[in-house]
Amino acid sequence: MALRGHFDFSNRDITVDFYTGIGKLPGAAAVDILFSLFGLGIYFGLPVWTIIFIASNPIHPMKTTLKKPVAIVGYSGHAYVIIDIFLNAGRLVTSYCDSEEKASNPYNLQYLGRESDVISQLKKFDFFACVGHNGIREKIHTQLSQYLGDPINAIHPSAVISASVKMGNGVMIAANTTLNPMVEIGNGVVCNTSCSIDHECIIGDFSFVAPGAVLCGNVKVGRSSFIGANSVIRQGITIGNNVIIGAGTVVIKDIPDNTTVIGNPARKLVKKPARSLKAA
Repeated sequence: MALRGHFDFSNRDITVDFYTGIGKLPGAAAVDILFSLFGLGIYFGLPVWTIIFIASNPIHPMKTTLKKPVAIVGYSGHAYVIIDIFLNAGRLVTSYCDSEEKASNPYNLQYLGRESDVISQLKKFDFFACVGHNGIREKIHTQLSQYLGDPINAIHPSAVISASVKMGNGVMIAANTTLNPMVEIGNGVVCNTSCSIDHECIIGDFSFVAPGAVLCGNVKVGRSSFIGANSVIRQGITIGNNVIIGAGTVVIKDIPDNTTVIGNPARKLVKKPARSLKAA
């Protein structure tokens, strides 16, 4: 309870506001509490003017830092990393949704059911889609946002994030990630462990940057693309939508939509029909 008072003895006018969480107390009750305060001050040997100063000095009500518990959607290996991020960030993860109750429950979470069946229950939580697959993550994110509002972000305290970074919602920023100045991160993006995204890069909605990937400055990544682990993208490269870049790939040229590339330097992966393959 915070006390804020104004005293005008010339007109015998006393105004005291008590903030108790349910509004101001009536004037009579305020006066009663004021005189109780004087009584306590005298009991503890405080001078009268000290009591008046304490009572009349404005004190702003304390703002609560309590947040809703977190419910995750999807509960497997990728989710374990995200739960650890929330725990390190001081958030309490208590529940999960999935297609069925999991036999393995290492974090002792409560199973709520399928997310589409427990919308009313999920309103008590902040939620996050813990699914690595870009398309499924986008579907969960989009559908639940219609009923629950935007999902929260999962940001590990060890991540280095420039103050000029722009970020959407439902974003995962894993441990030791670096986001340098003027980076833009879209909705539902995964920036996994120790990836490095340099100045002025733009990552489109629901894309996935895997562990250890390095994106040099001014790289543009389209929607729902996958940047494989330890891959390197040269400065100024544009990567289209629905692109897959294999682990360890070095990209030195732009990549069009719906393309899979592998190797050093990156080359298009062409899948041959089984009947055209010859035995060694």
